[in-house]
Parts: sequence; C-alpha cells; structure tokens
Amino acid sequence: MTDFADAFNRGQAAAVLAAQARAQVDEVFASAKQQLLEATNGRLELERRQFEKPRRRTAADMFGVANIENMLNPIPREMEPWIAARNPTAVDSEWVKLAKWERPQEGFPCLLSYDKRDVRCHDQESLAEAIAELLANAWVGERLRELLDRPEKTVEDDSSGG
Repeated sequence: MTDFADAFNRGQAAAVLAAQARAQVDEVFASAKQQLLEATNGRLELERRQFEKPRRRTAADMFGVANIENMLNPIPREMEPWIAARNPTAVDSEWVKLAKWERPQEGFPCLLSYDKRDVRCHDQESLAEAIAELLANAWVGERLRELLDRPEKTVEDDSSGG
C-alpha cells in the first residue's frame, strides 16, 4: 500500500530545502547588486527582471489582422526572466538584458544564457562564480559600459520627473 504520510513528510523536507536554496540565490543577487552599486558610485545596478517574451510574427501580423484582434481581445503577453542592468542615475534608466535566467522551484540548478553560452549553477558558490564570469565577459562589459556612458540626470530632471 502507498505510504502517503511518508510522501507528505518527504515533500515537507523538500519544501524546506527549496526555500533555503531560493534564499541562497537571493543572497547572491543582493550581494552582486550591492557590490556593483558601490563599485560604480551608484551608477550601475543588477537585478533579475521580467521582460515581455518576443512573439513570433505571423501572416496575420503582416496584414494587420493580428493588431486589430489584439486591440479587441488583448492577450496577456508571456513574460520571461532575465538578469538585467541599468544606470539609475541616467536620464534613460531603462533596463538592459544581459543573460536569460532560469531557476526551478527548487532553487537549483539554475541557468544563465548569454553570448552563445549556457552556464548551469548547482549551488550558491557556482552561481556567484557564474555571475562574476558574466560581469567579466567582453560582450556584457560593452553593454555595461554603454549604461555607464549614458548622460546623467540633472537636478532639473529629478524634480520634473515627479
């Protein structure tokens, strides 16, 4: 006979481990964000963000039928997680995608995909190393340099922004 009580207990233990793993992931990202803010005098921050998933264009799109349909019956856009950066001091402080991010409910293994590479992380240490490797990548470095080079807000920009 199936032992449902044992299955329940294993599920509870798995839930505790998953919560611990998610907390470790959060800790790595909080540390990376803080260190980047400090290293750039508040001009660069890193976070996990949700972006609209690009939709495949169809023949209906080319003839404008899909646009009319979407206006009459809007479909919620599918979202996907990314590791992104922005310059919060810039006039244009939009987020820039750096790496696609996948994390299962269990917390690990998670996956970073960028610059034609996939990096799988099985624990807190490998995630921290993967984010450091991401930041050291030339392709990512160029995007971060673009963010740092954006014109900064002035006092007038801050007060008129509301």
